[in-house]
Amino acid sequence: SEWIGISHRLIAHGRKVCVARNPRCHDCPLVPYCPQGNHHLVSP
Repeated sequence: SEWIGISHRLIAHGRKVCVARNPRCHDCPLVPYCPQGNHHLVSP
């Protein structure tokens, strides 16, 4: 089913890009849709 493929892709994304301790928002294609993405991209 398509849902299984989507689920596996989201899990892989979470393991490689959206890591809890050190999120790689600069490399994430989902930043425009992420409530935390823009928060992490703010320049210090």
